[in-house]
This record gives sequence, C-alpha cells and structure tokens, in this order.
Amino acid sequence: IPKSMIKEHPEWQQRTIDGSSPSEVRFCPNNPVTREYVVALFGDIAANYDVDYIQTCQLIYTNAENKKVASCFCEHCMARAREEGFDLEAAIPVLQKDWNAQPQKQQWIDFRTRSTTAFYKEIAEKIREENPSCHLRFNDVLSWSTGAKASDFGMDIRAVAPYLGSLVNQDHTEQLGVE
Repeated sequence: IPKSMIKEHPEWQQRTIDGSSPSEVRFCPNNPVTREYVVALFGDIAANYDVDYIQTCQLIYTNAENKKVASCFCEHCMARAREEGFDLEAAIPVLQKDWNAQPQKQQWIDFRTRSTTAFYKEIAEKIREENPSCHLRFNDVLSWSTGAKASDFGMDIRAVAPYLGSLVNQDHTEQLGVE
C-alpha cells in the first residue's frame, strides 16, 4: 500500500503503545481493509503477470525492542488478540510501566509472530490459487552483522517457511565494507 494512502487513512496505521503512529508509517496487517487490499494485490500480480515468484522484504512490524516505535497496539490487533485468547488491551498498561514485564511482553511478541505468519500464509495461498506456478519469495534484508533478528519484527522464518517458495538473503553488508 503506498505510504501516501496509509497516511490518508489513520485507521489503517499501526499504533505504538501510546496510541501514536510509529515514525515509519506502516499498515496494520490485522486491519481487515488493509489485509484484504494487500492479499488482493498479490493475487492480482500472480493472476495477471507472467511471473514465477513475487518477492517481498516486508517486515510487518517495527522493532519490538524499541518501546518508542514498537507496534502494533491498534484496535484491530486488540480484537484479533482477544480472539486468540490474549488480552492485549490489559497488557498495555503493564507494558507502559515496565516494557520488559513478563509474560505480557512475550505474549505480545508471540501474537505479532502469529499475525505475520497468518498474513504470509494468506498471501501465499492467494498467489497459488491465482497462479499455481507462482510462489511467494521472502527477501531477508536484515544485516546479520548488526545482531538484528527477524523475531524483533514479528517474523519467525521457520513458521513462515512452509508458505514460501524461496528465500534470499540480501543484507548488503559488503557495501559497508563488512566481509
């Protein structure tokens, strides 16, 4: 979704724990409108273009280790978490007091991971439905040398792996003089 469109629709945006949008505007994958749009977009590409795979490097959420930008605590995430048996709304004041409070932080991280996995599963299934010879490819752009972990962004590559046709790592550390 173009960032300009997301900015025009605040209800589509992810929210930090204080209710604001992170500095990097992102759509919430648990918002039914944005989810439908993105899944349809992947389906449209698979159905109408002669491609073998559709690649994304989208890490759905912002970094969970940075309280100021960590997302998502929006109404759609609260509703989905409630459906899964996690009371995100009750966890918010606990995490506001102590960002590392357990089990709330781990439950929130696990929720983000399940959301990402379900989202990529839905995308992959739509691609295959529209074009059985096309698959979803994930481009891992995290720089392993910095200690960045996909799990900080809600991505468990092992959980998502069954829905990917291929995976490529392009962290570009060679451009930084790192061998």
